[in-house]
Amino acid sequence: MKFNPSKARQFPFVDADGFWIAGRQRSLAVRKGDHSLPVRDDFRGVAGTVPILAGFSEGDKFYAVTLPDGELPEHLEWVDLRDYIQQLDKGQRAAIARAIELNHWNREHRFCGICGKFTEIDPKSGARVCTGCGMEFYPRLSPAIIVRITRGPEILLAHNRNFSARRYSCIAGFVEAGETLEDCVHREVFEEVGILVKDIRYFGSQSWPFPYSLIAGFTAEYAAGEVCPDGEEIDDAKWFSHDNMPDIPGPGSISREMIDDYCNKV
Repeated sequence: MKFNPSKARQFPFVDADGFWIAGRQRSLAVRKGDHSLPVRDDFRGVAGTVPILAGFSEGDKFYAVTLPDGELPEHLEWVDLRDYIQQLDKGQRAAIARAIELNHWNREHRFCGICGKFTEIDPKSGARVCTGCGMEFYPRLSPAIIVRITRGPEILLAHNRNFSARRYSCIAGFVEAGETLEDCVHREVFEEVGILVKDIRYFGSQSWPFPYSLIAGFTAEYAAGEVCPDGEEIDDAKWFSHDNMPDIPGPGSISREMIDDYCNKV
């Protein structure tokens, strides 16, 4: 399902008809019981909630909502954001990702980092603009890469120390300033597992709200070297065949999409 982002604009409570997205760290606010997304009336009576339009998906509007004290109405509860968005279609995932990213932006740029004055949302540009020096602050994006490496019929999957379980996935990392996406692929692969790759090809991309990443996915072929995990981020990495796969990420992530694509082709 297609998602269409909107420039950030504040709306009066009565005009914000759609889904209201509130986040806290890696959690998402949903209704108790059926875990459906909340709407305007779910936040009636909650002081200080100013909805910011994030965008549209299949005609539905999605608003970012920052809760002043982080407390939810009693009929709402927090659920794991990663697990929840994996159950949704691409358009809904993108809409929630943008809303969560707008929540971070709205909270982190309330004051100007240059002169310290208060900032306000400009509906024309979609930026927070300093009321003192006029500096503009747009929602942040942190580019990252993820790469599926194959060697003949085998795929290289790694376990990151930050994973909550013995889950294996593709190699990933953030792009450094001055670096191309392809250079980042080469560097991250060599740093994390000590091998060289070739035939890098673009696969696809995904907005990932942890907290504001844009992940570019690539495929690559093994070129040289012995797999040697760095021991810091990666504590294990192995070659796997399609009929002997470890625990892998759930549906809804680009890593799973690339792994499924590999399994369907061999």
